[in-house]
Amino acid sequence: MNLYHSNNIGNVAVLGHLGSGKTSVIEAMAKRAGISQQIGTISQGTTISDYDVEEIKRQSSINLSLIPLEWDYCKINLLDTPGYFDFCGEVISSLRACAAAVIVIDATNPIQVGTEKSLEFTENMPKIMFINKIDNEKARYKDAIDMLRQKYDKKIVPMIIPEYKDKQFVKLHNILDNLQEAFDGDFEQQALAIKEGLMELVAEADDAYLDKYFSGERFTEEELQKGITIGIKRGDIIPVICGSTINNIGTKEILETLESYIYPGHTDSDSPFRGQVFKTMVDPFTGKLSYIKIIEGTLKKDMDIIDITQDKKEKISF
Repeated sequence: MNLYHSNNIGNVAVLGHLGSGKTSVIEAMAKRAGISQQIGTISQGTTISDYDVEEIKRQSSINLSLIPLEWDYCKINLLDTPGYFDFCGEVISSLRACAAAVIVIDATNPIQVGTEKSLEFTENMPKIMFINKIDNEKARYKDAIDMLRQKYDKKIVPMIIPEYKDKQFVKLHNILDNLQEAFDGDFEQQALAIKEGLMELVAEADDAYLDKYFSGERFTEEELQKGITIGIKRGDIIPVICGSTINNIGTKEILETLESYIYPGHTDSDSPFRGQVFKTMVDPFTGKLSYIKIIEGTLKKDMDIIDITQDKKEKISF
């Protein structure tokens, strides 16, 4: 794995109801990023993140696990969280370490308790909604969008939308592309309305953008990227992406959205070290391991740090 500046490293929590496809999303993203040769399955116990014996037996995540990916010039640490909310402590711990979240929604079911809890936990942080299983014959994509809009109104922006023909999924479209060439009829008008709504939200990111919008000028690609990034960080824009983890549809778009619009906060490496332990586990081979989010400064091997919870020194070893 390459070395990355802290500004190009982001921690992203993946949340959702049990069975919505959280672990499968991570599997598909890992395959897309090239760190695995095939997509593991929960039923066969071959997923990267659910490696614990009890997780394989239950066929669901019960522990927080971290999967690092490299995508272009970024390193993205995906934190797989339990779907059983008996283990919500693991979910809360993961969010303390993350700059953003991906919430996985099952398109074949009404909104579930785990989805509502995920929305509640991530209320004040940047997030992406991923509507999974859109190629399933029972998928209710529009119902999922309507539910999200009831809660978040115009903040919901379906940036990657599905095309259906005779009720069968065909392919995905990015609303920033030339939509006139992609659709016809009512679907084109719906897509253009989504795009226009996004332009309004981008305009609200900066006074200069607002003036440009009202004068009828188009935003440049750089202005679009900056405006969307600001909107997501403020919570004024919540991108919605759709796809299917079984067929690895939509995961490339998740990675591109994380890379383009959700940047981690700046870390001051010249300041004294300050960090937060968000997960500690005992490995039978290496002993006690702790995951640390570095807030400021630099962490080096054999350096002494102060554990403020116990007011004592600890020596760091990698």
